[in-house]
Amino acid sequence: MNQIIFSNDFNQNNENIINTTTISQEKKHKSFLFKIIFLFSNILSAFFLVYFIILNYNLNKKEKLSKQLYNNFEIKTLYSTKQDYSTNLDINNYVIGIVEIKSIGISYPIISECTDENLNISPCKFFGPNPNEIGNLCIVAHNYNNYKFFSQINTLNFGNIITIYDLNGKKIDYYVYDKFEINYDDLECTNQDTNGNREITLITCNNIEKTRRIVVKAKERTT
Repeated sequence: MNQIIFSNDFNQNNENIINTTTISQEKKHKSFLFKIIFLFSNILSAFFLVYFIILNYNLNKKEKLSKQLYNNFEIKTLYSTKQDYSTNLDINNYVIGIVEIKSIGISYPIISECTDENLNISPCKFFGPNPNEIGNLCIVAHNYNNYKFFSQINTLNFGNIITIYDLNGKKIDYYVYDKFEINYDDLECTNQDTNGNREITLITCNNIEKTRRIVVKAKERTT
C-alpha cells in the first residue's frame, strides 16, 4: 500500500515538474517572440523616421535652392529703373521670369527649359511663348504637398490672380478662369489658339492619382 502511495506521489510530482517546465518554456518562448517583435518594431520605426527626415531634408533643400535662385533675381534688383526697362543681365537662357500667386503664398523663378533636374529646382516653362508674350505660356512644377511649388494650385478659385513678371520689367496679372484634371498624356491644355491674347496654364501632378494632372488656366484681363 505504501509503495503504491509513494508511486502515485512520485508520478504526480513528475507531472508537476513537467508541467512547470512546459509553462516555463512557453513563457520563455513568448518572451523571445515579444523581444523579436519589439526589436522589429523599433527597427521599422527607425527606418520610417530616417526616411521622413531624409524626405523633409530633400524637400527643404529644394525649396531653399529655389528661394536662393529667386533672391538672386529678386524683382527689385532684377529689373532696371531705366525708363525703357532695359537690362544688361544675360539670364534669358535660364531664368525667364517669376510666377507669383499671393493667394497661396508662392513666388518662384520660371526656368526656361523643362528637365528633370530643373523641375527639382523651380517651376519650368513647358510650352508656349516667354512670359507676358502673346500666346499660352504653360508652366509645370512638382507637387510637394505643403512644401509648395504648385502643391496648392488646386485650391485656386475663379478670379484669383496669377502674376507674371518678365525680364523686360513688365508685371501682368492673369485671372483664373478654368480648373480641371487631365491624363498625363493629354496635351490639349497647351493649345496656343488664344485669339491673340495672353494666357497662362499651370500644370502639376495629382499626388493621389499619379497618372492625372491638375491644370489651372488664367488669362489677362483685357477690359
